[in-house]
Amino acid sequence: MESDSTTTRILVLDDDAEICEVIGEILGQSGYEVTSSTRPEEAIQLLENKPFDIFITDYRIGETNGLEMCHHAVRSNPNLPVILLTGYGTMDTAIEAIRVGAFDFVAKPSELDALSAALRQSVQRALDSKKQKEGALTVGARDGESLMSLDELERQYIEKVLTAVGGNKASAARVLGVDRTTLYRKLQRYGPKS
Repeated sequence: MESDSTTTRILVLDDDAEICEVIGEILGQSGYEVTSSTRPEEAIQLLENKPFDIFITDYRIGETNGLEMCHHAVRSNPNLPVILLTGYGTMDTAIEAIRVGAFDFVAKPSELDALSAALRQSVQRALDSKKQKEGALTVGARDGESLMSLDELERQYIEKVLTAVGGNKASAARVLGVDRTTLYRKLQRYGPKS
């Protein structure tokens, strides 16, 4: 069946076929078109040859890990939100995921309902963020302005890091490679959004 251009296309990579099936069912019930793969090589080919709106990858995939897949996906398509899914979630892993360009980091809960809610929320946040960025790019292009200022990119990156470290400003400063005073000044400059 051919999908219309408004259908959100999601690629899921997990080396466990049952997990792929469960995630496919969860997201399919929300109206998303889901393609699954259990092999990183196949996922890379799919990413290169088909347009996807979101890429969800497990952290541990045989010999490969989700951070490598995330890095590859973001390098080949910087506008593709990548959601890293793991049963082995640590703060270090979350920080590294943000560093390589992941949009979100979701720890796999043991209960299906919790997994369903976490995935749906993460996908919705990714879609909302993507629409907001596309809207900003359209306005900038229409008005003849630069597409996105460096300040805006920096503000968004700082927000991602703060989210990954649970709002801890000292940890965020370490991840960003700046001292706390510099981070506080930037937060004051960007205002209440941050």
